[in-house]
Amino acid sequence: MWHKALCTRYIYDNFEDSEKLLDEALMLSNTSKKSYSEREIHILINKANLHTDRKNFNRAFELYEDAKDAIEKLPYLHDEKLVTLINFNLARISYFQEDYKKPFNIPKMALVIVKRDNHLMDMGSSTF
Repeated sequence: MWHKALCTRYIYDNFEDSEKLLDEALMLSNTSKKSYSEREIHILINKANLHTDRKNFNRAFELYEDAKDAIEKLPYLHDEKLVTLINFNLARISYFQEDYKKPFNIPKMALVIVKRDNHLMDMGSSTF
């Protein structure tokens, strides 16, 4: 369902149906809204990306923040690139909203993780 939502958005340029499919994908999971799995966090990020594409930056920022909060609640993070992905998108949204102070603080946190775990591929995203 999640991948169908992405195809619906990018192939058919249908934002509304894509968002409905992402919401359905989130409802199919076994976890609650209080604790998301890594897969559900990816879905939240994709939903936020949809809102970013539509220039609905406030809603996108809320969804990225929800994803960031969900990561902090996980007992163990298998895909540490999620942190970089969320921080990059939070900085990008702040930039689009012309809030130039936030983007400088967000990548600093991501750079610590990138350097610590030697994720050189994420270095570019972290220095956006």
